Amino acid sequence: MQANTSPLERLIDLSNDAPSQERRNLLREMTDCLLAAPDRYTIKEMENFDVLFSRSSLIMERKLSRILAMALTKSNAPREIVQKLLIGQNTYAAQILRRSVTQTSRDILATIRERATQQFNAPAKSPSADDRTIPENRYSIPSTMMDEMYRFHYIALRHKIISEMGPDIAPLLDRTAKRFRTKTLEDTLEEARTEVIDAKRVIADKVKYNQLTEELILELIETRASTEFLYAFAAKIETDIATAQRVLNDMTWEALCVSCRAANMSRGLFAKLVYSMQKRDSDQTPALRIIGLYNKLPTDSAERVMRFWQLRSTSMNEIDDTEEEEEAENTAPVIEPQKVAATGTTPGFGRA
Repeated sequence: MQANTSPLERLIDLSNDAPSQERRNLLREMTDCLLAAPDRYTIKEMENFDVLFSRSSLIMERKLSRILAMALTKSNAPREIVQKLLIGQNTYAAQILRRSVTQTSRDILATIRERATQQFNAPAKSPSADDRTIPENRYSIPSTMMDEMYRFHYIALRHKIISEMGPDIAPLLDRTAKRFRTKTLEDTLEEARTEVIDAKRVIADKVKYNQLTEELILELIETRASTEFLYAFAAKIETDIATAQRVLNDMTWEALCVSCRAANMSRGLFAKLVYSMQKRDSDQTPALRIIGLYNKLPTDSAERVMRFWQLRSTSMNEIDDTEEEEEAENTAPVIEPQKVAATGTTPGFGRA
């Protein structure tokens, strides 16, 4: 076996009589790309934090861009600059959506955990006719983080506009950003919270009534219903949201290949997923490579990787490697398939 082959290619070529140590090492290498960093979200209250944070960031940039564009229009700014500001939305958001800032910022992570624990232990709210008021405590972002998010987007947009119009426009931008700050923060979080809760509820209903089909997932991709797609994808591959996001963020697409194959997704759907995530012209070659490997991966090998992930994810503490590998080889999943629940929390390995 060539040293430069990928873990997925080695998994495809792995013989049934391969040494136990070789199988164990390969299973561990494959599941490393599925496991989130062990220092992230060790409380179940934060199950949906990443998706809420991501949606809030995108929504906030869109709102702030429109507000600044409105101010520029009233000041008779050149039309092409206003159009460029609006068309270029979400460019900066990608910098903080690839890997959440909480992965590297211990101070912010501590704030999140403290805030979430306070919310989780707060007295239960009285029942309401609107389901959204029931789980609201679990769909929140600390105000310090929202402030920082606003500051991040404003600085980026301010720099972009000043580079086009010069420093004289800065006072107008600063006044506008200050004036609309509070309302933008409030509206952003409420819109993101509603979007996440509604998406989770819709997909939970699809799972409940056995309507989570490949056709539905294709429709969500085509219509760019990203939040619904994320919950649908997580339910389809039977993982928590954290793992689903990690799979989708793996730009080698090998984690996607394994999880989709284990879920018996068709090659056509897998190809659609890969093509929808291409960002550069240079992605074409690796995309064709991974699509070509899809049907070569034995389904039982992919299922074994996912069972091994489940065993590892049930405890972030290292347990005996041999015991893990033997369990993955010889038993069914040690936890029930993780579906998106209609209410309550999403099962997972300790983070959202």
